[in-house]
Amino acid sequence: MVQQARVNRRERGDTRDRILAAARELFADNGYVGASTRMIARRVGLTDPALYYYFPTKRDLHDALLREADVRDLPPPAGTLEEGMESILAFFFRYAENGDLVRLALREQVSGEPAAISFRQDVEQTFRAFAGPFFRQHYGEAANAIESIVTYTLTGVFWDAILSFGANFEEVVAQDHFQRRLRNVLSACLPDPAELG
Repeated sequence: MVQQARVNRRERGDTRDRILAAARELFADNGYVGASTRMIARRVGLTDPALYYYFPTKRDLHDALLREADVRDLPPPAGTLEEGMESILAFFFRYAENGDLVRLALREQVSGEPAAISFRQDVEQTFRAFAGPFFRQHYGEAANAIESIVTYTLTGVFWDAILSFGANFEEVVAQDHFQRRLRNVLSACLPDPAELG
């Protein structure tokens, strides 16, 4: 009985993952409005009611996709500025690993979709919770200003890469020259704490 429950839970997880993968592709190709739950269900080989068991509404499915880039397993920035920079970059690269998700969020944000705007705000809030203690440790009273500069600058670099390179976004972000550029940008955003004085 316990063994069967584990198998059922694993199968439900696999089905949920397949639904999310199909939705990611269809939303990225067709946008939120253009992709229907019926299209998603057919892509996965489910009936509409079976899809609704996992995601009661199309919005629930969309929101689950926008929350998909999970950064909880990343170690928060700590130590020296140089060490902290690596964690900060890892945070942004974690989101960039899922190009379809990022393109979907950008596409929906440009169209004014509330879920995409909420996604951007969630990323910013998650980043502030992730890196806030590090910034406060190094910058004290200036932490909020520097945190804002870093957040908006790095997200701007990523949005620029998405708009500039479109479907090739993931390849560009993975290249050494892009990663060096991002390190240089981040380094320019982080003043020497001794100079703030």
